[in-house]
Amino acid sequence: MLKKLTFLTFLLINCFLNFSLLASEINMKEGLWKITTQIDAPGMKIPPMSSIYCLTKKNAVPYKKESNSHCNLKHYEVVGNTVIWKIECKENSGITVSTGKTTYYGDTFEGIVKVKSSHGEMTIHQKGKWIGKCK
Repeated sequence: MLKKLTFLTFLLINCFLNFSLLASEINMKEGLWKITTQIDAPGMKIPPMSSIYCLTKKNAVPYKKESNSHCNLKHYEVVGNTVIWKIECKENSGITVSTGKTTYYGDTFEGIVKVKSSHGEMTIHQKGKWIGKCK
């Protein structure tokens, strides 16, 4: 009887864990995204800019690493439909730290990035729209 109860408990916990993992998958369409950024920096007026990124559920950070970049993803966490991340870039003038939070709504997202460097701080507001499949 104890064996059956232990097995049943194990089975129920396993089913619950698998259901929780499925239920917590981020609500985003994988593929090409057009991302519009608006930079708020003290004393600077910068017009909005747009870029195209290929994003997946495994890599939902709206950031492209350039081949000659000295940047590394230091933190990546998914909470519901929100991705929380931190990127550090080593430069000659010091380290630049970007922390971001992006919330997905299927085929759109909104995000905010706080950037701190030896040159100062700025805030980047992002809006994304899914535009198709990645090439």
